Order: sequence, then structure tokens, then C-alpha cells
Amino acid sequence: MTTPSRRLLILPSSFLVDHLTDRMTHVDSSWYAVVRAPEGLTVIRRTPADSRQEDER
Repeated sequence: MTTPSRRLLILPSSFLVDHLTDRMTHVDSSWYAVVRAPEGLTVIRRTPADSRQEDER
């Protein structure tokens, strides 16, 4: 049996991982991933452009 090749892709964007305790939050189309749990939502989304500029300073 052969092992499938794995690739690491580095994206040019910055991402945030947020935990939202409000389980009724509307899913936003800008989120890349959403994990729903009893404690709330964990979402992965792109970092807003204005906060990326502050990080570069």
C-alpha cells in the first residue's frame, strides 16, 4: 500500500480563529470553516484588511 503524497500550501492571507458563544449567530459567507458545538461556534475567517495593516507596522 502506498502512502498518499501530502502538500503544504502557504496562503498569502492572514486568518483568524474565533469562538462565538452565541449559538444562534447567523453563518457568514466570509467564513472558511465553521464548527458548531454545544459551547458555541468556532469559525475561521480572513483577517480584516485594516488589522493586517496595523500588524505590519
